[in-house]
Order: sequence, then structure tokens, then C-alpha cells
Amino acid sequence: MVSVQTLAKELNINADQLMLESINLYLRNNLYKVESEMYIILQKFNVDDIYDFEKKVKSGVINESQGFDDFFKLDSLTAQKDKFKSLLALLND
Repeated sequence: MVSVQTLAKELNINADQLMLESINLYLRNNLYKVESEMYIILQKFNVDDIYDFEKKVKSGVINESQGFDDFFKLDSLTAQKDKFKSLLALLND
């Protein structure tokens, strides 16, 4: 495996800067993937967020058995999204 220092030297960039930019890109790419998956579920059930989803399940607009797996997937994705956003904010401070 090539070291960060070797890559930084080849790219004529500071190793710390390369690491920061790489982590930033990694987090942004994963955030984009999570948001894309969320969008698919939100559109499928015509909801704005996890709270809207839950409200529509409770009111019977969305059948609980049909939305069960997607609800928990959306909940997990929402937590991942929050985590990536938090890490990006921490990284960019």
C-alpha cells in the first residue's frame, strides 16, 4: 500500500492537507449516498422526513406492514446523515 506521505509528495501537496481533503471527500460522498437512499424512500411514500412518515403510519395513510422495513431503514439513514453532517462540521471548523 502507498503511504499518504508518498502520495502527497507525488501530488506536491502537504500530507496533512491531503488527509483533510480525502476525509472531507469521503464524508461528502457517503452523505450523498445516504441522502440519495433517503430520497428514494421519501418519494416512495410521499413524505418529507421520518417524522412525517411516522405521522402518516399512525394516521393510517401509510399501511404499517407495507412501510415497516422502509421506516426503519429511513430511521437508520437519518442517523447516518446526521453523523456525516456532524463530522463534516467538525472537520471544517
